[in-house]
Amino acid sequence: MSSTSLRTDRVRVIVLSKRKEGITKEEFSNHWLGVHGPLAMESKIFTEKILKYEQLHVNDAANSLLSSLGLTTGDWDGVGLFEAKSFDDIIELFKSEDFVKGPLGSGPHGDCPNFVSAAPQDFIVIPLDVATFFDK
Repeated sequence: MSSTSLRTDRVRVIVLSKRKEGITKEEFSNHWLGVHGPLAMESKIFTEKILKYEQLHVNDAANSLLSSLGLTTGDWDGVGLFEAKSFDDIIELFKSEDFVKGPLGSGPHGDCPNFVSAAPQDFIVIPLDVATFFDK
């Protein structure tokens, strides 16, 4: 039996988010995929610091099916996955002008208020160390 340990070359942060009040799930998903994702790809610091960025859009049909099986599911609309060499890289990105005052952030010039709820409980950030058991 082989031993698996936490990776030291990569870390991840996931961001659970809910859509802002007044927009549909489809509008949230379309904006995140078609507007916000491309904004991230245009950010120099984003593409320098982040090794992998994935948008995980909640599948409502599968969510309902899992719930009907007695499993506890959440009412999140999406999860952003950020992978980097270190938490320092992710923190540097989150403290950057692009995130604080620029197009990726929640400030007056940011895109987040266009589709993400501003309520603190609707935007949860979780830092993660990674142990990979298999990856096909």
